[in-house]
Amino acid sequence: MQVDFAAQQNQQHINMASNLIDLQQVISGATPEEINEKIDRILKDALPNSDIRLKSAEKQDDDS
Repeated sequence: MQVDFAAQQNQQHINMASNLIDLQQVISGATPEEINEKIDRILKDALPNSDIRLKSAEKQDDDS
């Protein structure tokens, strides 16, 4: 069971690194909305049971 948990943790770290690399690659040409979406995806992957979102993204949702 500990081996499975360690493997799952390792996979989560790899996924997080992949998402951060993806964000870094698109950041120079991305719109603020695209950047917010990518960061929100990273947060959801890191904290799957949380409703954490960027405050700027929430503000944009409220404005529409």
